[in-house]
Amino acid sequence: TQCPAIRRLALFPRQISSFWNRVQNSRQVPRPQLHATASIAEPQIEFADQYGALPWRKRKDGSVEVMLVTSRISRHWLIPKGWRIEGKDECRSALQEAFEEAGVRGECTGRTLGRYNYIKLLKDGTSVPCVVTVFGLRVRKTLDKWPEAQQRTRGWYALPQAAQLVNEPGLAAFLASLTPASFQD
Repeated sequence: TQCPAIRRLALFPRQISSFWNRVQNSRQVPRPQLHATASIAEPQIEFADQYGALPWRKRKDGSVEVMLVTSRISRHWLIPKGWRIEGKDECRSALQEAFEEAGVRGECTGRTLGRYNYIKLLKDGTSVPCVVTVFGLRVRKTLDKWPEAQQRTRGWYALPQAAQLVNEPGLAAFLASLTPASFQD
């Protein structure tokens, strides 16, 4: 699988070290400093763009629950996400990932809830830093059968619990930053 839409961010060596330490050791979304005067000789980190859906529903008491799914290999909790699908925009790509990975259908407003960074491990053993743009997906239907049902587990969680369950620090910080007001009907 090729990584589409690679972003180049020019960072100085000290910033690269600081950036990776924050990615690996904190629960905050890393925010590398960009330099408009960067030259070609400076080191760069390439970020691949991915698109995710955060399936959600409102409870009768007004609180919000979000759906998490497990990864296929490590079984860590995460949100449905993936590369942009040819012929689909970012929001539709995220909806397709939610169908395939979580077995849910619903509506995407096209408004992003936010972004987070993580390091994706590829099948060949290499890794790619990714920026995930997350779209809210108001769930209208939860399917009994879906493409990856045999490979994943899904579950509904309150926002604070979801933030504690996920293993990726950037995703945890992103989820912890959300409130019920983040989700528009």
